[in-house]
Amino acid sequence: MALHKGKETVKVPFGFSWSLLLLSTFFGMPLLSRRLWGWAAVMFGLSSAEIFGIVRRLSALFEISDLSQIDEALQMSVWDNAVENGLLACSVVLAFKGNEWTVKNLLNKGWKFADPEDALVRKAADKWRLPKHFLQHKKPL
Repeated sequence: MALHKGKETVKVPFGFSWSLLLLSTFFGMPLLSRRLWGWAAVMFGLSSAEIFGIVRRLSALFEISDLSQIDEALQMSVWDNAVENGLLACSVVLAFKGNEWTVKNLLNKGWKFADPEDALVRKAADKWRLPKHFLQHKKPL
């Protein structure tokens, strides 16, 4: 489904987003192009914390002097587990809800559906409970 504002047009798919599932953990990059700034900040923070944990474990690994210390050097803290689980949970939520949130965000900022009569747009509007005024054409004078 396509949305437009002036001469600018954005296509947003309906349903599950593989790009958000697989790529949002990389500092929230796909969220920036979707204008989901808050989620991008959350994913950036979690990704940064994850990188910090990885670097901490690797530096501990390089400092060991005996092979018996490997398990201790690679030991994950509760914080590391929480960050990884948070990244996973956010990625899954974004994969299922990201397209909906993108469309709602654009509609609230004045964007309009290119073809509100399209069957896919109607299906999305019903599933996402979009207000009816987003589906109306402006009538020419």
